[in-house]
Amino acid sequence: MSIFAAARRHVRARERVRCWPGLVLTCTTIVGALPASAIVVIHNGLAPPNPANVIASELDGEDVYVQNVGCDVTVEDPCASPGAATSVTFVTGNGPDSIHARETSTIILAGSTQPFAGDPSFVTHELATGFIRAGFTMNAFAYDESTLRVEGGGAGVIMATDDATLTVTGGLIGVGFGVTPLVASGNGVIELVGTGFTVNGAPAPYGPVAATTGTIGGTLASGDAISGLPTATFSRYDAGQIVLIAAPPVPALGMLARSALLLGLACSGTVLLEVRRSISPTRDT
Repeated sequence: MSIFAAARRHVRARERVRCWPGLVLTCTTIVGALPASAIVVIHNGLAPPNPANVIASELDGEDVYVQNVGCDVTVEDPCASPGAATSVTFVTGNGPDSIHARETSTIILAGSTQPFAGDPSFVTHELATGFIRAGFTMNAFAYDESTLRVEGGGAGVIMATDDATLTVTGGLIGVGFGVTPLVASGNGVIELVGTGFTVNGAPAPYGPVAATTGTIGGTLASGDAISGLPTATFSRYDAGQIVLIAAPPVPALGMLARSALLLGLACSGTVLLEVRRSISPTRDT
């Protein structure tokens, strides 16, 4: 029996309702039980490359929760006694309707594309960690004190709330969804790492953005534009912050080439010296 068949539940876990004013966006969590939505709980305490923790199958219609050992959102929420953390990577295929990391576990989107039907989400809760490196999700949300990094791929909307931190160093944000793609609220922080930032059309210094709404442009550390459009819209409220951070400098090609040349010469000199020694005539004493 697969880990999915063994762990599948046909009720949705009880969750808090989360809606945001000013967004044309359906709430992603509902209080109560909903039949007909299959929940998969992965809480084996393992990590990739363990086969059960590298998901490369079609999971349309599933809601996947990655949790610590001893935790199961369909039985107990929050988990009273979390054991070892679990890490899962989603590499290919149509991803689940939603992917959640709870407690101190980790989720990685590395190629899967979540379906556009419904409200697909990639979500971190509590002290969990998430990475989006390839593939696509409609919503990338960080709650509580979790951390989420967008390094590639894409997300329609990103949001940090409840003291969470969401860092964007690459990828594509908010293309063609008609909603505000950057939302920070409730002490949540969105960090944009890159260069050449503008806020509402004007060059912007690094640091917290003072405006509460508007547009942000610039180039992320990966070289991607913040959005496929010239700018991405943003909204922040309830002490939420959007912080612009300078991308770390990339070493100059000339310096790298010079270092490689010196290393090559040094190695060649050593080899040549050894060859000369090996062919030198032996003197009788």
